[in-house]
Amino acid sequence: NKYNIVSLIGAMTYCNNHSLLFNNVHFFLKKLGYFIFTQRTDLWIKYQFDIFLVRYSKKFKIIYKSRPLDYLPKNKEFQKNIKIHLVLLQKR
Repeated sequence: NKYNIVSLIGAMTYCNNHSLLFNNVHFFLKKLGYFIFTQRTDLWIKYQFDIFLVRYSKKFKIIYKSRPLDYLPKNKEFQKNIKIHLVLLQKR
C-alpha cells in the first residue's frame, strides 16, 4: 500500500534511526505525497536536522519548516528551553 500522507506529530523524540524512518516513509508514500512531522529543537540540534534534511533533498522537497514553536508551554522544564519545529515535506 502507498499513502498520500504520513503524519508523525510528537513521535520523533522516540526515533533512534532517522535514516531508516525517512527511507520507510519515502517507500510508503505515493509520488508527490506529504510527510508532516514535529521535532524538538534540542533534538534538532543534537541530530543536526538541517544537514539531515539536505541529505534527503533528492527524496523530499521542503515545503514548510516553522520557526521554533512553543512545546508543552505549561511544563516548567520545557517552557522556555525546548520548542518544536513543524515540518512539511513532499516526496519527489
